[in-house]
Amino acid sequence: MRARRGVLWCSAAALGAAASDATLWTVSTRGFETTCKAPELDAALARAASVKATLTATAPAHITTGADWYAASGAAEAVDRFLTTRLEYVIAREPFDGGNVVELRYDSREVQLAQLWRRHQFERADACKKVVTLGQLATLGATLNKYDHVGMDTLRRGFSVQHPLSTKGWYMADHDANFCGAARGRWECFFLPWNNCGTHGKVEAALQGPTSAAASKLLGSSSAFSGRALVAVEENDAEVFLCDRKEPSHAKCPPHTNAHGSSSKLVFPGGAGEHWDSDRRLALLHKALWHRPAFRLRRAIALEKRPFADDTSLVDAQSTGKCAFVYMRHGDKLYDRWVRTHKTRSFVVDFHRYAAEAVALLEGLFHTGGPYQLLALSDDGDVREDAQNLGPSVKARVAPATGIVSAHCRREGMDNLLKPVPRNVSCSSKSGERLSGHFRRGPRELARIYASLELSAPCDAVVHNYESSFVRVLYRDACARRAGKCPYTFSFGNARSPMDEKADERLGRTCTQPPTPEAVRKEFSFAARSCVPPAPVLPGISYWGDAAAAFFGRMEREASSEPVAATDKVARGGS
Repeated sequence: MRARRGVLWCSAAALGAAASDATLWTVSTRGFETTCKAPELDAALARAASVKATLTATAPAHITTGADWYAASGAAEAVDRFLTTRLEYVIAREPFDGGNVVELRYDSREVQLAQLWRRHQFERADACKKVVTLGQLATLGATLNKYDHVGMDTLRRGFSVQHPLSTKGWYMADHDANFCGAARGRWECFFLPWNNCGTHGKVEAALQGPTSAAASKLLGSSSAFSGRALVAVEENDAEVFLCDRKEPSHAKCPPHTNAHGSSSKLVFPGGAGEHWDSDRRLALLHKALWHRPAFRLRRAIALEKRPFADDTSLVDAQSTGKCAFVYMRHGDKLYDRWVRTHKTRSFVVDFHRYAAEAVALLEGLFHTGGPYQLLALSDDGDVREDAQNLGPSVKARVAPATGIVSAHCRREGMDNLLKPVPRNVSCSSKSGERLSGHFRRGPRELARIYASLELSAPCDAVVHNYESSFVRVLYRDACARRAGKCPYTFSFGNARSPMDEKADERLGRTCTQPPTPEAVRKEFSFAARSCVPPAPVLPGISYWGDAAAAFFGRMEREASSEPVAATDKVARGGS
């Protein structure tokens, strides 16, 4: 009885070492139940995982007081340790969302991926002998695309793949000294480890050796090294070779190619005729690399999702085929130098046209009738107003990562070729906020993006522009979260996701890019794609569309005597 009173007394504190030592969690699954203290939760979950079913871990309800009892007790870190090697489990509930339950859903569809990842990255005797460490953390879209492809190539050749060793200088990690605590500047603050190799310590030790210059680059600012590095371990010694063509050490690195090439060790074997870098396997790798937020980031994500907790209309729409995710990239894509240099003409589309294509997908694919629910994500703060003016058949809500400032606002030197109709916005009053195209910096922005991805994943239709590298991340992310069942998509750009064509076939429509004189196309590329039969017309002011028609229309008339570029050419490239 005395021991039981001790448990109750420590539980009431619910914080610090006393609570972690005394609080008993109940871990249960089909035909299995055990109790454990918070720091031992990972071991109890591991025993329960042998049942291969969904797991729950429940803390006594009376100890769930205080703002952060779950993390302070050590339970959140224990869940991290359990999840590190188990891709087949997905968090369905966690105390960060409220309550006192951790629910880990067992996904049988991901068992093969989980086994391959665990065996290759954690269990092989030589798993840590040669590790390819990824370099620079830059803008999120470009980084994730590069890491998915380089990671696939690394695994294909039988090497272990290692996350960046430092997040110093990364705009998604800086600007919040309290977020990571003692783990500041380390990848493990934000994401679960990719292996147990202790590469960071080995590279630190290499600072005293012949490859010290390469080692110091890997441990420096995230912008100090933009490629890959090979960490080769012989007994207790490690050497670091930068895999940069400018470096003499490049010859010692494993070759890298995006071509299909000759076979090596395929970590993700495919069916007959499937290429190693297929969309399906890239989605699987994306899941292994990026669907692994650690508890600090999960806590921040839960906070960003909280305003959506009571939105039953969005949940109902997701379950009945009435939900679409819309991502409109404006911001830097509409700057003078981007429109011309990166040929982003197809991004000059107003939000109500994005929404109209979303409705066309939902009506044509599911025939459920409105009102439809849209979740809108954009770097253009104008979406916040435009989403409210789509008419009675469409209800739109902005995702957590949607920007604040109008795309009409520009930093000094970032002019606008198109001269759209002025909006009733004050740019000078928002000098403390980010301007369009410049994400709010810090971990909270990373959390807002992840919250947006989690909220949008159940939607069966997506409208975007596949010319954007970030859109490719959004698409791959949705495929991974939906266990390979990718959403139907519509892209305004000349580059298209694999599901664009399937959507057109299902809807029985023909979608093309407008004919464009060659001289105009070479400088600015094609205009936005449209379809026959067309999407429904939704209310909205054409701030950008009319400006584009005036600017490019004049240029095309002047070039009308030149050859017209081919239309509707499907492209899988893009910037």
